[in-house]
Amino acid sequence: MEGAGTSNPVDSPSTEDEEETGSGVGFPTWVKVVLAAEMLAHAVTGLIAFFFLTVPLDIPVYGQSSIDYSATARGWGVRQLACAVPFMVGFRTMDRRVFQAALVTFLVRCVGDLLTMALDGFPAADTALFPAVTEALPVTANGLLGAYTLYFISQ
Repeated sequence: MEGAGTSNPVDSPSTEDEEETGSGVGFPTWVKVVLAAEMLAHAVTGLIAFFFLTVPLDIPVYGQSSIDYSATARGWGVRQLACAVPFMVGFRTMDRRVFQAALVTFLVRCVGDLLTMALDGFPAADTALFPAVTEALPVTANGLLGAYTLYFISQ
């Protein structure tokens, strides 16, 4: 057989190829935890919303709200699942660039949520226990963690 005993560059990439593809295998544990948490949070909440027509982690579901979540829960669930898919692909490939794309998708979603809340006057979380503006706090904190993780893995 011709070529027997020689290394096939497609089967075993060189160090240059690994740098080119952006292998994320060497991520620190905290980065893997953040990436896995975002993937699981989006996937689980999306599936619950899609199948059970409830928004599982949204404060207003358990208080008074001006929004009828039964009418929008399935669409919100699909959006959550769409954010989870790039993280799933990232874990499948362990490609740094895929995780960067996943985090950019997530950050655009966070910014979109904050802009929507600001434009709508934060109506969703206007309960006695949680004043309207508190709905933006977890989105902002989560977005900042995602932004820092994106910065870190881009170095």
